[in-house]
Amino acid sequence: MGGDGGSIPKRIELVKLKKKREKLDPQEQERVQWRLCALSSEPLREPIVACGLGKLYNKEVLVKHLLEKDLDVSFQHIRGLKDVIPVKFTKNPAYDSKSDTISPYVCPITMTEVGHYRFSLMKPCGCVLSERAIKEVSSTTTSTTSSCLNCATPLNTPSDILTLNPPHDEEMAMRASLVSSKNNTSHKRKRSNKSSSATAEISSSNETSDTTKTKISEKSTDNTTDKSTKSAEKSTEKIQKPPEKKAKKDTEKQIQYTDAYSSIFTSSVKREENLQEGTRITQRNAGFTS
Repeated sequence: MGGDGGSIPKRIELVKLKKKREKLDPQEQERVQWRLCALSSEPLREPIVACGLGKLYNKEVLVKHLLEKDLDVSFQHIRGLKDVIPVKFTKNPAYDSKSDTISPYVCPITMTEVGHYRFSLMKPCGCVLSERAIKEVSSTTTSTTSSCLNCATPLNTPSDILTLNPPHDEEMAMRASLVSSKNNTSHKRKRSNKSSSATAEISSSNETSDTTKTKISEKSTDNTTDKSTKSAEKSTEKIQKPPEKKAKKDTEKQIQYTDAYSSIFTSSVKREENLQEGTRITQRNAGFTS
C-alpha cells in the first residue's frame, strides 16, 4: 500500500522534477537544417530559396503561406519573394536516397558535402560554396575585386555573401541587423515620399505663380497694345484732319470763283435779252403809231 510503515518512499517518488530538455545531436540537427524545409519540415526539393537569415525553404510552400498570410512570427521578416534568394545547389554524384549519411549536395570547387562544414550563398548568382574554398582562393589571389568561383559572377560588396544555416548566436545578430536595415529603408522611403511631395507642391506653386505672371504679362501687353493702337488712331486722325480742312477751303474757293465767272457771263446774256426786248417793244410801238 505504501505510507503505512511497511515501505519508506524515496524523495524521487514523492516529488516530481522538471524533465530536462533533450539535447539534439548536432550532426542530426545539421542534417535536418540542410535536408528539410525550415517552414514545413518537408524534404527540400527544387526550386529552393533562402531568406536573409540563411534558412532554406521550398519555394512552393513559401509562396502558399505568403498568399494565405499565415506565416509564423519567426518568419515575419519575409514579406514577399523579394526577401528571398534562389539557391543553386550542386548535386552530389555519390548521393544515395537510402542512406542518411551522404548529403545530396556538394561544393562545386572542393567537392565537400553540404552540412559538414560552413557553406555560403552567393546572392547575385545563387551558387552555394564552402567557406573553405572561398578562404583558400582569397588567400592565393591579390585582386581587390571578387567574383563567384563557380560562375565568375562579380561580387560587389561583402554583403553579397550570405552564410547558410548559421549558429544560433550568429543568427540572432543577423536578425537584428536585418530588422535595422529594413527600418532604415522604410525611413528612407518615407523621407523620399515626403521630399517628392514637397517638391511636387513647390513645383505646383511655381506653376501657379508662373501662370499668374503670364496672365499679368498678357494683360499688360494687351493694355500696352490697346494704348498704342489708340494713340496711333489719334495720331492718324490728327494727321488726316488738316488736309480735310484744306480740301474744304479749296472747294469753297473754287465755288466762289465759278460763281464769279458765271455771274459775269449771265449778266452779259441778260443785257442782250433786255436789248432784244427793248427793240421788240420799239418796233411794236412804231407799228401802232403808223
